[in-house]
Amino acid sequence: MISKKEAIMIKYRVINKKIIGDGMSIEEALMAVDVLRTNNPGVTYDIEDYVWSPHKKGFGRDPDLH
Repeated sequence: MISKKEAIMIKYRVINKKIIGDGMSIEEALMAVDVLRTNNPGVTYDIEDYVWSPHKKGFGRDPDLH
């Protein structure tokens, strides 16, 4: 079983005042920005990192049951 600490990863998203795509590796994000900049040379795109985990907050012990 994978512990919560082991499952947390840094993911990357491409942004332009709004999120264009997320859940990417750094390689995927760089490739996406390259394609977007080629197709839209006058638009600025950035890559932002964020912490991602498959475990949703709130799962675990239910205090009402204990």
